[in-house]
Amino acid sequence: MVWTRLAVHDLYCIREYIAADNPNAAQTLIDMIAEAIEQLPAYPQLGRIGRVRGTR
Repeated sequence: MVWTRLAVHDLYCIREYIAADNPNAAQTLIDMIAEAIEQLPAYPQLGRIGRVRGTR
């Protein structure tokens, strides 16, 4: 798993946007994303096939 600066920035912006209305929901979403990412080493085929060849 490689996090690009853009991906980190996007995640931060999403969190901030949601947190403006509901900080708890924003943290819940970040936690859910983190949990899904932690599963990737054990389940590398998790998720749908990406638009770019070799990605998910």
